[in-house]
Amino acid sequence: MLIELENAFYETYLEYAQIEITGMCNMHCRHCRAVKEPHRHLTLEEVQKILLFINKNKGDNFRVTLSGGEPFLHPQIVEILGMLKKSNIENVLITSNGSCITKEILEKIEKIGIKKMCIQISLDSVNKETHDKFRGFEGAYDKALKALKLIKTFIGLMASIRATLTHSTLKEVGEIVDLSRKLGVDRVGIGTVIPVGNGSDGTLTLSKQEKKQFLTTLAEKHWQYKGMMDVTTEDPTKCLVDNSPWIFKSENVSSYDCEFGGCTAGVSSFNVSADGTVVPCSVLWLPIMNIFDYDNVEDMTKTYSNSIIIKNLVSRKFKGKCSNCEFKYSCGGCRATAMGLTGDYMAEDPTCWKLEK
Repeated sequence: MLIELENAFYETYLEYAQIEITGMCNMHCRHCRAVKEPHRHLTLEEVQKILLFINKNKGDNFRVTLSGGEPFLHPQIVEILGMLKKSNIENVLITSNGSCITKEILEKIEKIGIKKMCIQISLDSVNKETHDKFRGFEGAYDKALKALKLIKTFIGLMASIRATLTHSTLKEVGEIVDLSRKLGVDRVGIGTVIPVGNGSDGTLTLSKQEKKQFLTTLAEKHWQYKGMMDVTTEDPTKCLVDNSPWIFKSENVSSYDCEFGGCTAGVSSFNVSADGTVVPCSVLWLPIMNIFDYDNVEDMTKTYSNSIIIKNLVSRKFKGKCSNCEFKYSCGGCRATAMGLTGDYMAEDPTCWKLEK
């Protein structure tokens, strides 16, 4: 789609979408970003409408995450995956707490035949009691391990671990990665608490130096397990640490003919909630449109591309120290963190240590 700015046009393609197929969940996580998610399931008709928008605007290497809530509570999750397959979407990840996964459901998912089908299980600590308390669910740790081991028995499925750090679990970064390798998963992704939802007071969000410590350790673990397991993070500041394996270089930024790395919220990715609300990402709650209000994909695309929120995010005209940062296109800071801690999604990222005077 074309995004028209004051002095330029950008032609963008969707590379990623997160679809919250349900607002239902059986846990009570301390950091839950979706605590206000509508308690309903997407219908198959609603999923089809979302796919119309995606298929109109997606690029060649498009990928989808199905989330919630707890997506395995959706009674038609298999049918939804079948719809993705029919839309030629062959890179799919499902985020789950692991508590509802059974052998029977995994057999059905494998049978669909999606080329890159990954199931990601939340495991926020190597300590059982710590994880269970963080998730507000007794037995969450044991259920997560059981789910991971079960997924590994299916050749057509990949297993991933997702960990969310707090101040008290920062010291566990290396241990979480080591445990992931021991469990034989294909991928481990570690992130931090974004100040939204239950974490909106910011007390769980890492400081600048804690963020640097986390990413430095994670980079070391990436190099240690390179070729054996993917060790990564979605944090856009990952490219800033020394010896970073996640360096992203954009070409010709001065001529507006460039690629975007780091935070791509609203630029090449979006999130849609269980009630159809489209936002730039799952933790940046800035409504762009409700996709269910539209009867045709042309009107959806027009509303999206004309949104001042999308235009601002594409412009990369950030405030504060992010405005002139040499990593503006390869990082861009976390827009949701800026929003949560300052009230302005275009402000500098307060958790970036590069902003220290």
